[in-house]
Amino acid sequence: MSSLEARIAAAPISWGVSEVPGWGHQMAPERVFGEIRSLGLHAAELGPEGYLTKDEVAGEISASGFSIIAGFIPIVFRLSGGLVDSLADLEQTFARLRDVGARLGVLAVVGDGTGYDSRPRLRGTQWQEVADALDVVLEVARANQMRAVLHPHFGTFIESTEDTLQVLERSEIGVCLDTGHLALAGADPVGLASVAPRRIQHVHLKDIDDDLASRVRRRQISYGDAVRQGLFRPLGQGQAKIEEVVTHLESSGYGGWYVLEQDVALAEEPPPGSGPLLSVRSSLDYLTGLLKKLRNVGSPSAESCHDPRGGAA
Repeated sequence: MSSLEARIAAAPISWGVSEVPGWGHQMAPERVFGEIRSLGLHAAELGPEGYLTKDEVAGEISASGFSIIAGFIPIVFRLSGGLVDSLADLEQTFARLRDVGARLGVLAVVGDGTGYDSRPRLRGTQWQEVADALDVVLEVARANQMRAVLHPHFGTFIESTEDTLQVLERSEIGVCLDTGHLALAGADPVGLASVAPRRIQHVHLKDIDDDLASRVRRRQISYGDAVRQGLFRPLGQGQAKIEEVVTHLESSGYGGWYVLEQDVALAEEPPPGSGPLLSVRSSLDYLTGLLKKLRNVGSPSAESCHDPRGGAA
């Protein structure tokens, strides 16, 4: 596997494993991570808190040289009270990730509710309050020899390119560019890659069905129902401009992970050899083909990328 293909990882949400209550059927870790390994991938994000224990991670790593690279962290912010998560809670969260080998916390700034159908909005000085909260989380991450990045996510305080830039003007935080969530928010995923390339430290790749995305934005269908109907598509089968995003990132010197993260919600356990495995395989084939194409045309960063396992920022 070349240096480019070795930067591809997977995420349990592509197998329907989510932190959202009532999301759907949750496949067992041994099957999810077994199927990730069967695809030839050697790295993944952790999944929700409690999904994979420290001992299970140790077994995965010792058995196959597998790496847990990051974990998703919803941090709760109240318009009237600021950051809800205590320093002790944040310390525990980052210590849990550090102990399984992860080097990165992927942050979404959420409100008090569950799910992603009601977006809270920031005004005036609240933008600075969120930025200050993110800098607090960033310091906790650094104290644990880790990094933290902001994940623009539909239905959270920060969902679009404009929202993200508001925060980047006020905070030191880096960014996880998520092609699907930016497109769902009505933003051009290429835009963030273009205007803030040096702040992008992690990438989630998912394609999107424009028709379903438009219906979600108009509140004609819930986010969860849209996901169940196929909102997020395998790479190359939607309208999220995956090739343009990856091409721009590589030409700008991005050297981090590309995480295949196609959110799905399952009604039941799929038969062996079917279900999410086939969609992730399709995305992997598309991305490896694209990266080979970029290498062949002489992408400036193709053979000089830094190791995405690198230390804290």
